[in-house]
Amino acid sequence: MLQRGLNLTTVRSHQYAVWITVGFFEVKHRGDVGMIASGNPRSACDILGPEIGLGGDAHRRDRGFFLVDRLKPAGFDPTNPGPGNAAVVSRQILQ
Repeated sequence: MLQRGLNLTTVRSHQYAVWITVGFFEVKHRGDVGMIASGNPRSACDILGPEIGLGGDAHRRDRGFFLVDRLKPAGFDPTNPGPGNAAVVSRQILQ
């Protein structure tokens, strides 16, 4: 009976821990996607400046820790992204 129970379990999990840090940057020059076809791909990308609020100890970065279960969402629908929120089992926003 114990062997049968061990055959039905696995050490693999469908849950993932996600740690994310978001920093905000000033955009010095806005890129143009149409420049990719013209042969100048560097002009297609935005040019970023310094990080916003980096001076001193008062820099702003949003941090979060999430546990995600990839079996919970039924599918991805770009017109209604709401069902994807069911995949987040636990969330903790940190400052």
